[in-house]
Amino acid sequence: MLEFENWHNGFSLESLGRRLRSVPLFLLLIPYVLGILLADMVVVPDWALVVAFLLAVFIVERGKNRVLSMVAVAVAVLGFGYMTTTLLRPTCNIVDGGYVTARVRVKDIPTERDGYRLSHGVIEAWQSDSLSESSNYAVVLWIRNDSIREGDIVELRTKFHSRMSRHEAYDRLLRNRGFVGGVGINTDNVISVERSGRQTLQSRAIRKLERSMRDSMSHATVEAMVVGSRRLESGALRESYSRTGLSHLMALSGLHLGIVVMVLTLLLTPIILIRHGHRWHNVAVIVVLWIYVAMSGGSASLVRSALMFSVMHLAMLSSMRYNSLNALATALFAMLIYRPSYIYDVSFQLSAMAVIGIVVWGVPLMRLVAHRGFILRSLLTTLIIGITATMWTMPIVSHTFANIPYMGVVVTPVAMLTAYAIVCCGIFVLLLPGVLAMPFGWVMEHAAWVQNSFVEWVAQWEWVVVSYQLSGVGVAIIYALFAIITLGVWSLCEKN
Repeated sequence: MLEFENWHNGFSLESLGRRLRSVPLFLLLIPYVLGILLADMVVVPDWALVVAFLLAVFIVERGKNRVLSMVAVAVAVLGFGYMTTTLLRPTCNIVDGGYVTARVRVKDIPTERDGYRLSHGVIEAWQSDSLSESSNYAVVLWIRNDSIREGDIVELRTKFHSRMSRHEAYDRLLRNRGFVGGVGINTDNVISVERSGRQTLQSRAIRKLERSMRDSMSHATVEAMVVGSRRLESGALRESYSRTGLSHLMALSGLHLGIVVMVLTLLLTPIILIRHGHRWHNVAVIVVLWIYVAMSGGSASLVRSALMFSVMHLAMLSSMRYNSLNALATALFAMLIYRPSYIYDVSFQLSAMAVIGIVVWGVPLMRLVAHRGFILRSLLTTLIIGITATMWTMPIVSHTFANIPYMGVVVTPVAMLTAYAIVCCGIFVLLLPGVLAMPFGWVMEHAAWVQNSFVEWVAQWEWVVVSYQLSGVGVAIIYALFAIITLGVWSLCEKN
C-alpha cells in the first residue's frame, strides 16, 4: 500500500505499536527521568526499593502477561533512576563559612569580571581545625591575584562558601553541574603556587584562535562557537543573542558538532582507500571527535551530541541499523547515570528538546524536500531545523527566562549561514599551522562580524520578543500536546 493511502485509513494502533517498538531505549528513558524527579520529591526506604525491584524482576522473568511485564520493567527502571540519584548526589564535608587550608587546581582560563577574575577549579585536599582529607570537589574560584593562571596548583588558607551566586537560579544551575561551592583566591591568603606548566586542550585552542583575531567582539563570538569558551562575551552581546532567540549559536551543541563531523568526514576520506578503510574511517572520526570535545570544554550538550554521533558511526562500523531516537536515548542515559542532576540543567534541557524536536518533526519534514534542487533543499532544510528546534525549546525558554523570542524562527536560517562559515574555518585554523591558517582566520573573523552586526540590528526591533513566563504546568501541557501530535502522526503513516 502506498504511504499516502495510509492517511485515509484513520488511526492504526498496529502502526503506532511498530513505531514505539522501534525506540525501546527512548521509552525506557521516560521512567528513568521520572525516578530522578521522584528522588527529589519523596523519600523511599531502601527496603521498599529492593522489594519493588525484585518483584519487577520476578514478573518480567515469568513473562505471562505482556502488559504487566512492560509495567514491571518501567517500575524497575524508575527505581534505578531513584537509586542512582540518591547515591550520586554531590556531597561536601567542608563546613559552610569555615576556614580551611586547601590545595586547589585552577582548571580554566580566568575570565575577567568587575574587579576580579572568575574560574573553575578542584579542591584536591583540604584541612580544617577538626578534619583533613583528600577530595575532588569542583568549586567556583573568585580570583583577585593577577599572577594566578590556568593549570596552577594553589595552596591557600581561605573561607569556603556553599553559595556560589546571589542569584538562586544560577546557584542551582552550578550545583546541578556538579559544583559544591566556591573559594576566593587573593594575594593575602595564598601560601604557595606550583606552576604545573600544563595547559588544557581548550586553553591551547583558545591561544591559537587569539593569534587569528583582531576585532574583540568577533573574537568573543568565535571563541564561544568554536571552542566553547564564553569568557570574552559581554553582557550587551549576550542580551542581543538572547532577544533574537539565537543564544543556541553561542553554546556548543549538536549543531556545531554536526558541522565538525562533516569537516572531519571530508578530511579523513583518504583513509577509505586503504584495506578495511571504511571501518578505520569511522574509528578515526570518533577518536578525533572526542579530542575536539575535550578541546571545547566538554559541556553537557556537547557530550550528548558526541555520544549520538559516536553511536551513529559505530552502527555504520558494524552495519547495524541506526535509529536517531535510540541514539539520543543512549546519550541521555549515559549522561544522567553519570550525573542525574543534569536533568535540572537548563542547557541540558534545551539541547535535549531541540534534538528531539528535530528528530521527530524536523527529519520527516526534511524528507518532503529531499528531491528539490540543492540550493532550495539546503535553504528549506535550514528553515525546518530552525523552526522545529525553536518550537520545542520555546516553552523552556519562556519558563526560565520569562520571554518568548519568536523571531528566532525567522532569523535562525540567516544566522546559520554565518555559523557554518565560523565553525568550518575555526576547525581549519586549529588544524593548520600559522601561515596556512591565515586565510581561514580572516574569513572566520569577518563572518563573526557579519553575524554580530545582524544580531544587534534585529535585537533593536521592539517587537522581536514577547515578555511572558509559562508556569511549570503550562510547560508540561505544551510538551504533552507535542507528544500527542507525534503519536498521532506515527499512527497514521509508516517511516521509510
